[in-house]
Amino acid sequence: MARKEKPNQIVHRLINEERRRKGLPWARWSQKLYLLAKDQANAMAREGHLFHSNRYALQGGENCWMGKGYSERALPKAIVGSWMKSRAGHREWLLDPRVKTAGTAISRSRHGIFAAWAFSDQPLHKPFKLKLPSLKFGKVKGGEGMLRLPVKIILICVSALAFILGAHGLYVYFSPIEAIFGGVLAQLELDYSEHADLARGFLTGLGTTELARINEKFAASLATQTQQLVDRGLFSSAVILDITERNTRDKDEEIAALNDRLNREKLANQHTLYGQQVALRGQTLAGKERLHALAQEVLRYRQAQTMGNAAAETSHRSRAIAEMMGISMARLQGLQGRHEDNMRLMAYQLEERNKLLIGLYGFVERREDVGPKFEELARLATGLGDSGGGWITP
Repeated sequence: MARKEKPNQIVHRLINEERRRKGLPWARWSQKLYLLAKDQANAMAREGHLFHSNRYALQGGENCWMGKGYSERALPKAIVGSWMKSRAGHREWLLDPRVKTAGTAISRSRHGIFAAWAFSDQPLHKPFKLKLPSLKFGKVKGGEGMLRLPVKIILICVSALAFILGAHGLYVYFSPIEAIFGGVLAQLELDYSEHADLARGFLTGLGTTELARINEKFAASLATQTQQLVDRGLFSSAVILDITERNTRDKDEEIAALNDRLNREKLANQHTLYGQQVALRGQTLAGKERLHALAQEVLRYRQAQTMGNAAAETSHRSRAIAEMMGISMARLQGLQGRHEDNMRLMAYQLEERNKLLIGLYGFVERREDVGPKFEELARLATGLGDSGGGWITP
């Protein structure tokens, strides 16, 4: 059952179909460019608008797209159609003959759908500059040569890269290395199959010339012996029959010896091929085990990063809560101080009002004429107490 294509893979295929219509080479999928495109699409989805990055100054560029309301089925054609109709350079990049590798990513958010197509004029995996030695074969006959596998060299390169770059570099470069490693392992098995077929092909028909030589030798010997008998006058059917039987017997024995030798050589060659196949499978298992170890290192690194981020976030939150509590306590202390000041002010105003009222009542009692009314005296005392002094008009 065929695997269903993802929308970003369909976009990549539609772009290559447009390039093929123009007679341009197929842009190969690059996992590294896909990761760059994915970061760009996610960043645009977070920000909610289109923008370009500057990560391609030495290797290529990118096309960006934004839209809303497209179904998963209609989305790839909408993206490629928009770029093909664009007058801002998107079409020119899609149909640029210098493009050799590319990767497409799509991201969704509340702002809409965002897509990025990262492309490069560099061949696939060229930035790694990892040169693999060619497979060499020795002589097939007798099992003198063995298939020289470059897997050990790859393992050494991967280990050195992991040691130099550390966990972060391993996280960034693991996907391209995994792709290279997997391709090498697959190529090794293909090379071995071709080598085995070639070796068996060499053995097919091996000994045919030797068999013809034996037949020719014994035919010539029989003819020579028969001619000698005729020359000596000893020619008879019985003698000829005896010589012919003896010649045939000797020929059959030599042919049997030849077949035994060829069968031994074929058996030895088969043992050699079997040993090479066992070695190949062992190296393949070692390579897959190494890839598994690299994956475990990446997972451990991600776990450490997650735990570190969680600890840092918890620490920041604790400090923020402590600062907010300090600010709240300071505001509470300020409000308490203002309350105490207001209480002292109210006590002062009440005391001053009482003093004024007592003084006014004493003044009224000492007067001989008709004094002011009680309400007027109370309003006057209140006004003097609230103003804290100054002139008040009776």
